[in-house]
Amino acid sequence: MAFQGVVQLRTYTTVTMLGLLLVFLGIVGYGAPATTTLSPVDKFKSIVNAEVDALWNSVDHDSSGNLEESDLENIFDQYDDNNDKQISQTEFLTHFVGHQQNLDIIAQGLYYELDMDNDSEITGSDLQRYFEKIDTNDDNSIEKPEFETFFRDTLTLLFVLQYEGHLTSPMPTHT
Repeated sequence: MAFQGVVQLRTYTTVTMLGLLLVFLGIVGYGAPATTTLSPVDKFKSIVNAEVDALWNSVDHDSSGNLEESDLENIFDQYDDNNDKQISQTEFLTHFVGHQQNLDIIAQGLYYELDMDNDSEITGSDLQRYFEKIDTNDDNSIEKPEFETFFRDTLTLLFVLQYEGHLTSPMPTHT
């Protein structure tokens, strides 16, 4: 019973923080041209959708509309600067964030999510397990709708965490 109360409190806190983020985005007009009259929720959705689209375009190397093993290999090779068959947090953050420091916390959260075995390195095995997690129809290919659904949810949570400024250590995300 106490566990249920903790879960309800955490859910309430997350929903409250998301609400505050949406209000903040509405006040500063983040992500939308000044001439539009989008609601704060629509502005937030627009930001997340734009990030998901950019992420998809960066990983679908052959523009096939699906992510396959070859796409994973390309991603891994791009991020593994020292060719040690592992992607360190530094390598990942350098490539993912680039010169956009506003993505730092989001990149950290995504790194922790991709490190499926929590050993502080992303390996080919981690990427394979992550691929299987996103491939919800188990056809050995990640279609764009699968990718969008998964990353829309993931990036929404990471944006909230970035706004809260609380993502400083790995969070347990796997069982």
